[in-house]
Order: sequence, then structure tokens, then C-alpha cells
Amino acid sequence: MDRETTLHVLRDCTFAREVWRGIMGQDVDQNFFNSQLTIWLKSNLDTSAPNWIHEFALTLDSLWKNRNNFTFCQIVTNPLQVVCEIKGRMHVLSSTTFCKPRTLYEKDNPKSHIRWTPPPSNSLKLNCDGAVADNVRASCGGILRDNNGDFILAFSGLIGNCSVLQVEIMGHLIKDKFLSYHIIIESDSVLATEFLNKGCPRFHPCYSLINQIVRMAGGFYEVECVHIFREANQVADKFAKLGLSFIEGFQCFNTPPNWAHFLLLADKFAFCFPRGF
Repeated sequence: MDRETTLHVLRDCTFAREVWRGIMGQDVDQNFFNSQLTIWLKSNLDTSAPNWIHEFALTLDSLWKNRNNFTFCQIVTNPLQVVCEIKGRMHVLSSTTFCKPRTLYEKDNPKSHIRWTPPPSNSLKLNCDGAVADNVRASCGGILRDNNGDFILAFSGLIGNCSVLQVEIMGHLIKDKFLSYHIIIESDSVLATEFLNKGCPRFHPCYSLINQIVRMAGGFYEVECVHIFREANQVADKFAKLGLSFIEGFQCFNTPPNWAHFLLLADKFAFCFPRGF
């Protein structure tokens, strides 16, 4: 077996390429992946764009650390987690230097770069998502945050006979503290958003569940349901997929799990995900 090269770890393997595309955008110039190691390093570190110098160096460091964690500690991560870690580190760096957390390749195109946005003052935002495994097991997850993007609570759970009960419990958990708030529910499911806003046909399997949600929503000051792209719903997606690992029931989180830390930072500091990431 051939020994892995440094350039393969830092740039050419599939994992590294996904991280670089997450940092630079899916339309990254393909010449970025073509030069030799020394030329590639020099061209990216010897530039008049200080923001990119910092971000490039942090990305190299994170990729190297990730490969060592996998090789020696069997710690498995995905490209999205590494991208979010880099963005979080860039934010910390920018608070102590002249550097701003923007990349050399970032474009101001709202259609190609999607981000989570915090709700207005005196409002809360509930992001929800679902997941399916092998067309047999289904789960849901969600996260509630305030207008500063700060974590309030989250949940993960399996969907089944107890799904209506889960909605009841989650509704009461939110109602106990946030009855007077304007609640914005975001989902990347067009159909779910349409059902919540316009109603669900009586013959549909989700009829009872949708009715329960709508009935409980009536007890809040104001509730609206909005469709978003999945790139802006990354945190809820992770909580939904976590539910697939449960044997039964659901779990409520009063503090964010460790794995969610960098995802939350990326949302809070308005990191844009390329469309289709």
C-alpha cells in the first residue's frame, strides 16, 4: 500500500476537498487543486488578502488535526463539522486581530449562499427536521433559539405511536416559559410547511399530528411557519438524525451537546453554506 502524502491529507482526498469547498464555495476554481505542494502553499500564504491567509492556515491545521484524530484515536467527523470548527476559530481570531471572518472567495449572492438568520427581538425560532433510515425508522429533531442565536432547548426522538404525545410534551415545555413570545417555526420540508399553514387533508397519515400541533399553537401569542433551504437547517438536521439512534421515545436537551458547539457557532456568526452543500 502506498504511503499517503501530505498533499493528499491537506487537499486532494475526498474529505479535504469537501472541506475546501465548504470554505470557499462549490464554484471554487479547479486550479486550486492542481498545483504542487510548495507552489500551492506559497501562492495561498503569500497574498495581499490577510483574511484568506488566516483562513487558509486554520483550514490546514484543522485538516491535519482531523486526520490525526482519526488515525490515532479513531475519532470520526464529517466535512461539515470541520468547516464549522474553522469558522468558529476564525471568529475567535477576528475578535483579537484585524482579521474579519470572510474568505477571499465569498460572494454576496443570496441564492448561492444560504445561512440561518436569528429571529427579531422578542421572538424565538424553532427549527425542525426529520430523518429516515432504510425506509423503516423515522425520527424528528428540533432546536429553539432566541434573537441572539443562543441555545434555549432542543429535542430528538423517534416518530411512531407516541408522536402525538411527544408534541404535547414539547408544547408544554415551550409554553411554560415562552407563552408571550412570537414563535417562528422553520422547516426545510415544503409539504410540512404547507400543512401547518393551510391544513392537512383528513385522509393523510399526518392528519392527527398536524391538528395537534395547530391546536397547541393557538395558545401562543403568535406562531408562524416558514419554509427554508436545508442548508439553513443544519442543526435541526443533526438532532433529527440523532433520534435514529434511540431505541424508543425522545430526549430533551437543556444545554447543547458537545457535538453541536461548532454548528451553533456557525449559525450564530452567520456562516453561509453554498447551495447544495
